[in-house]
Amino acid sequence: MADIRPFEQVHVLNIRNGARLVTYAFEGASDTGIIQINGAAAHHFEPGDLIIIISYCEIEEKEMASGYRPRVVFVDRNNRQVGESEVPREEIRGRNAKIDVKAGVTTDIQKHR
Repeated sequence: MADIRPFEQVHVLNIRNGARLVTYAFEGASDTGIIQINGAAAHHFEPGDLIIIISYCEIEEKEMASGYRPRVVFVDRNNRQVGESEVPREEIRGRNAKIDVKAGVTTDIQKHR
């Protein structure tokens, strides 16, 4: 759905309390809709929290010229995709830092410590 791969670095933002952490993704059971936060990070989240997951990538100018577009994925309360949006090309053109949002997911949390 969001093309986030196992062990890819992600930022997880908690809408309820403003917590923001950097961690990595790992593969879970397919098509369950479960977003799981483990270890010490779980202290910043509660089941049912609305979150945003962001992954970034660094790209070369030629990749931007060949049509690369960051995208945002929207999900429902069961973490099923309900929409997708590309960032308008004019918003990424001419940036010196070639780091852009790759995917963003808003979802619920299940806490496992």
